[in-house]
Formats: sequence, structure tokens, C-alpha cells
Amino acid sequence: AGQPQWFEWQGLHISGNPVWVEVHLQHLKILGEDRVVATVRNITERKRAEEALQRSYAELEQRVQERTEELAATNRALESEIAEHRVAREQLLQRTAEMEGLIGALPDVYLRSDADGLVNDFRMGTEAEMYPIPDDFPPDLLGADPRRYLPEHARMLWGDAFGEVRRTGRVARTEYPLSVAGE
Repeated sequence: AGQPQWFEWQGLHISGNPVWVEVHLQHLKILGEDRVVATVRNITERKRAEEALQRSYAELEQRVQERTEELAATNRALESEIAEHRVAREQLLQRTAEMEGLIGALPDVYLRSDADGLVNDFRMGTEAEMYPIPDDFPPDLLGADPRRYLPEHARMLWGDAFGEVRRTGRVARTEYPLSVAGE
């Protein structure tokens, strides 16, 4: 007597369609005679399901690989963009330092305003400290409306410059002299 045998086999159904079967063979003695008992079971649907599952796994693997490549490309692009931003930031910091140096070298006061005309930045030039600050000049210029403390002729110049900024959207500048000690 041998060991039971088991295998899968693909053949053709009587209809001509392929069919998968699972075959179990076992040697038995029946009424003293050697016999082989064969059990055959149709496993075509299981095989189709296995093939579909394998295709799904393969498709999933392909999609994972494609997505991984996309993410890697996106990461490389982001790293490049970050490097560009770092360079741009360094250049901006350098230019800002240069501008600060230029503004600091100016003898006057520099004001920058927001869209409402309120001071959002100011710098005192190198000679500004030598002149007395007018009495109505606010101690902290940030958030102040310069038209409140500028002399009348300077208010008109500031208003003209501010109107030009609103019309054109570009930077405008204005200058006016202050009389110091009656000069």
C-alpha cells in the first residue's frame, strides 16, 4: 500500500472549457483486492480566485512602486525647492543688511507705512539723533499716523506720495526739510 497521492490538474471539460480539478488517490484493499480510490473535485473557481488575487497583488505591487517613485520624485523636488528658498532667504538677509546699512548711513528718519498709511517700520539715520525731535512727534512711531505730527507742507507731500502708492501699487518716496533751531 503506498501513501495517498494528491495533485491539481487542468484538463478540458466535456463542454471544451478548461477546468481545474483536485485529485486524491488512495490505495485500498476492498474484499481482498487492491483498489485505487480516486476523489476528484472541481476547483476551477478557487483557481480563478487565486489568479485574481495574484493579479491584485501584482497590480498593488506595481502601484506601490509607482507611488513610491512619485513620492521620491516629489521629495527630490521639495528638497530642491527648500534649497532654493534657503538661497533666496540668504540673499534676502544679505540685501536687508545692505539696506539697513544704507538707511543707517542716511542723515534723516526713514518711515514705511502699511496700506492704511500707518507706520509699520522706521529707522533713524546717523544724523537724526543730533537734531531735537519735535514735541508732537510720538515716542514710538509704530502704528502711528504720520499725518498727525508732520508739518502742514510735509503732510501734503506724504498724502501725495501715499495716493501715488494706492494708484500705482509701487513704492513712492517723499522728502521734506525740517527747520531746526529756526533755520
